[in-house]
Amino acid sequence: DAGFQTNDLLNTQILLYEYKINTDFPRDTSTSVPYDNKPGKFGHGKNKYIPNAILSPLGGNELSILRVHDAIRNNNQFSYSFINVFVQDFEKNHFLKMEPAVNLDTISLYCISFESKYSASGPRNFSKGRVYIEKGNFAIHKIEYATYNKTMRETQLMYEIQTEYSRNGSLMHLNYISFVNQFKTQNDTDFKVIEILYNKEKNALVLDFNTIPEKESVLDTENYEFMIDNHHLQVHSAQIKSERQVYLFLDEMSRSYLDKNSDEMSSKLKLNVKNIRDVDNRELDKITDSKLFQFRELFFQKLMPNRILPASTLWVNKNTPLSLSPSNPSKEATSNVWMNSPLKKKE
Repeated sequence: DAGFQTNDLLNTQILLYEYKINTDFPRDTSTSVPYDNKPGKFGHGKNKYIPNAILSPLGGNELSILRVHDAIRNNNQFSYSFINVFVQDFEKNHFLKMEPAVNLDTISLYCISFESKYSASGPRNFSKGRVYIEKGNFAIHKIEYATYNKTMRETQLMYEIQTEYSRNGSLMHLNYISFVNQFKTQNDTDFKVIEILYNKEKNALVLDFNTIPEKESVLDTENYEFMIDNHHLQVHSAQIKSERQVYLFLDEMSRSYLDKNSDEMSSKLKLNVKNIRDVDNRELDKITDSKLFQFRELFFQKLMPNRILPASTLWVNKNTPLSLSPSNPSKEATSNVWMNSPLKKKE
């Protein structure tokens, strides 16, 4: 890695010493497949997908894709929502709050908590976390970032990323990056809202459904309960604009609350519905597919800054799976290292 001034995905060379598979537990081959999220108004993959997300076609294998999600190393490249491009988007996309300082051994760190703005994450998603910055030189030691998706029934974790850097002399290097995300195998017959928008001009919340809602239930204003800071937003009428789109018109007091909290609507707006079904009598947001979590981690063990590599070194092809990459066996490099398993035992 030639440093922060270079593009990590394009320029950093990766050498594989040894590749192992943990065979201590059974494997579900139906979930160890690529994501097939498909962008579009009603489109999602059917085999493996992240709810309410569009996956950018970044390319790369399982290691290089994980490294893309290091927002510190890729500070001038897109990493993930809603950090986006860290140096230009992080501050404008989040509310920042100074917390009490913390100590890392003898090093004093600023602790800054943050929460995404409505303008960045919209009404269905919000993010929150903390960043730890060294006093005096402002080196970033750690970022904790979690993003959530809100359905009409609950708030769900979409992904959580923890990235930590350590100092070696005057330079900082990656200590670890941990990434956990929720994904689903889809039952495409489920009835759900695929998008929620606030139309300020009409003072209405706009719901887009993936199938045709049953008219009587979707027009009954008693079936909706929306709140901001424990204040109920009053839906005084509902109107079907197209066969899959409904406008919920709010009263003027609700408008004032939405205007007052517009920047923080992502986290403050609470959604709840009941008794809404589609024309095939499927209940809204009744999930019948499988919800799973995927955990990936890269962690640092040993620094060898002066290691001289032979000209015959075989580098990893970042666009093919690690299992297909050539290895470079080395007792010197693999001595005194240990394999880590992220699996947690049930208590």
